Amino acid sequence: MLIYPDSSDLINLCRGNASVRISDLSESLATTGHRIVLSLDTLIELAAPIRNGFSLEVRRDLNQLEQLPLIFVNEGRIPNLEIHEAISAFEEGGEYNFAAVEPFAPRLTDAIDIDGDPLFILEHGIRVPTQMLVNYGIAETVRYLWEIDPLTFDVQRRRAPDWLRLMESDRSMPATPDLGDHFLTVIERTNSRDAYNPATRRRDGALRALAV
Repeated sequence: MLIYPDSSDLINLCRGNASVRISDLSESLATTGHRIVLSLDTLIELAAPIRNGFSLEVRRDLNQLEQLPLIFVNEGRIPNLEIHEAISAFEEGGEYNFAAVEPFAPRLTDAIDIDGDPLFILEHGIRVPTQMLVNYGIAETVRYLWEIDPLTFDVQRRRAPDWLRLMESDRSMPATPDLGDHFLTVIERTNSRDAYNPATRRRDGALRALAV
């Protein structure tokens, strides 16, 4: 079974304020085959004190999480994976397979990129794939993200431009479009980098059928 804790659960667990010690929880989960699911957004919330200089405390908390049986979810990939599966199911005349949508990865570094590619770091100007770094854990990944782009940890400001553009786009519409007619437009905009872009692939017909 996959267990999805929120950031407050993790904070309490790491700081000894939960009803169970992290070592005992780890042993129990390992015995029963359950795993804790973590996302980058959840870890960013847990690591928020790094913005105020508490890097050592954040590192301690993140290292404690490594005791648990973990798996990481790449939330940014889910919409594209779902659309991919919907199109495949339509083309093959089959049922939508929920199990085919697999946004999970064994390491945090493999659950960040929107296309599912592993993260790389720059060492003396050289790109080093994190897959080559055996002990590159959660704390190292979060620290590297903080160093190269601190805005990643300022969630509201990071997403504000996208929210503003969306609101401006909605407000500029002279009339609200029919949802079915607007379906293709939305897919093209949100999946312009995806291999299943209906503007460049024959899957345009499948997408139109899905919109009905």
